[in-house]
Parts: sequence; C-alpha cells; structure tokens
Amino acid sequence: MAKKEPTKKELFFKELKKNPDIKKAAIAVGLNESSAYRYARQAGINNRPAKTKAGKIRKVSINQLIDEERLDVKKIIHDGIALLGSRAVAYDDSFRRDLQITQDRWREYSRDPEFEDFRAILPNKKTVWGRAETITELKEMDGVI
Repeated sequence: MAKKEPTKKELFFKELKKNPDIKKAAIAVGLNESSAYRYARQAGINNRPAKTKAGKIRKVSINQLIDEERLDVKKIIHDGIALLGSRAVAYDDSFRRDLQITQDRWREYSRDPEFEDFRAILPNKKTVWGRAETITELKEMDGVI
C-alpha cells in the first residue's frame, strides 16, 4: 500500500508547532492566509495581530462628548431657554422633564444665580422659565418674584 500524502492542513499544524506565527506557517506549506487563520481558529489558536491604526480609531470631540452624554447641565438649560418663544413660559417641572434632566442635577444647577433672569416665582409659588424679556415683564406684575 502507498503511503498517504499529508494534507495541507496537517502540514500547516506541523509547521505551526515549529513556528507559532500563523502567517509564516501558512506560507511555508503553501496555504492561503485566510484558510490558515480559519484552521487556527477552529483549533482554538488565535494570534492574529490587531489591525488598529491611529486613523481608524473612532474618536469623539470633547464638545460632541459633552453634548451627547449631557454632561453640561447649564448648557442644556440655556439651550432649552433659547427654544422658548417670546412671551412664552414653561413650568419648572415640565421644563426639567422636557430637557431630560434628573431631579438631583436640576436642583443643583437650576437655582444658580446665572439663571435669575430666566425664572420667576408666581404668587401661587410655582416657578416658570422663559426668556429674559418675558420674565422681566412677568416680574413687573403684582406678586411675581
């Protein structure tokens, strides 16, 4: 009986024992690289080099990060005030919910003196938000703080 020729896969694994570099072992036995990596992956071997290049890394600018992650609550409040029309106001709680700010963060930032010109307290003790000219007009009315 004639001796059976070893397959490329078998030769590849013999070569891989001598040289642990998959790419070099594949070249040594004449096996294409994708097949070599497939055989190695099936055998639980994965030493493929990472293909990370500086130009391929997904990056985010600081300004974009701040906006996307909603880190700057003061900016969110200012943007919300800008969306209110002239002679229009929003109640405090609905304004907070529309801006999607948690109560804790709202409590911390909304009472900042920076926002005094944009909020008024009505005689019934409800707080409203609006543009500066609207709030100034409201504060001229009796009982509005």
